[in-house]
Amino acid sequence: MISYTILAIFFGLWYFFTKKSSVSKGLKPLPSPPGRFFYGNYPFLFRINKFMFIFKYLNTTNFLGHYGLLGSKPSETLTKWAHELNSEIYSIRMGRSNYIILNSDKIVEELYQKKGKIYSSRQNSYNFQHILGGVAISGCPYNDYYKKIKTIVGRLLTLQKINMHSSLIDRITNEGLSEINHSEPINPCLYIRRITLNIILDITVGSYTTSINDPLFIRLNNWMDGFISIFSNVDRKLDYFPILKYIPGNKIKKGTKALRDETESLFGEFLENVKSGRNRNPCAMREIYEQGELGDHEIIHNMAILTFAGTDTIASSIMWLLAHLANNPLLQEQAHKELNTFFPDH
Repeated sequence: MISYTILAIFFGLWYFFTKKSSVSKGLKPLPSPPGRFFYGNYPFLFRINKFMFIFKYLNTTNFLGHYGLLGSKPSETLTKWAHELNSEIYSIRMGRSNYIILNSDKIVEELYQKKGKIYSSRQNSYNFQHILGGVAISGCPYNDYYKKIKTIVGRLLTLQKINMHSSLIDRITNEGLSEINHSEPINPCLYIRRITLNIILDITVGSYTTSINDPLFIRLNNWMDGFISIFSNVDRKLDYFPILKYIPGNKIKKGTKALRDETESLFGEFLENVKSGRNRNPCAMREIYEQGELGDHEIIHNMAILTFAGTDTIASSIMWLLAHLANNPLLQEQAHKELNTFFPDH
């Protein structure tokens, strides 16, 4: 009886990890780099009591795949694999999740701009559903609810609406740049993040941080670090190995709950300030609330994801730009010439 129980548990786990979504016939498989232990078509052998079972050519890619192989510098690893495979597009597997890697402007344009409308949906991420309550624009499937949220958010982020904040955005940028202008070497990461955070924070919730030592900035900065850690494509353990969320006392699951609680606390306070009149600044949160199209829970999580998306992506791009300019004096000189040409008074 025990042997059958063990066998049933094994097959249950095996099916849970190896179940594949249906794929249309005739599609050409994408190239993929070599994986790690439990990767590839290898005979899999196990023993229960005196009986031996061999599953020849078990598709063990579904257990670990490339999980753990990206290292501390994923971009370099992905670039290395692209060169080795000599392909504009390839796939990797992280536990139960498949990822498509695009390596050229041409393939990105083809798949996103020209054919983007034909895709039916996207991955139902546990992290997105659990932390953002399944109501944020970046976490819900492409369904009628997504279309509703997309319409509302798109209406808030038009060029005309952004231009309403242009004078404040200029002031925030100038203040931030003067703060970076030190005689001694500094790490600009926090300063750049505060500039981008203040810009998107003004647009979404009508708020502002005064310095990198401002308690509000410190709290938001820690909140964003938590988002980056949990939502990183390199380490979404609960999406790669869903069985982990059923393990009692799971630290990862506790971390997602803590991040959800902090998200609802932070942006719940922003919403309460808008509703009570303590914050009278024009912002997206105020407009949505006054229109009554979304509930408080939906407002909180959509403003949270817009704030995160509008902060770290831009801050990271600026940091990459600064790093390249610092290591390429000729590019610095060219950039100065262009600035002097188009902005002679600056």
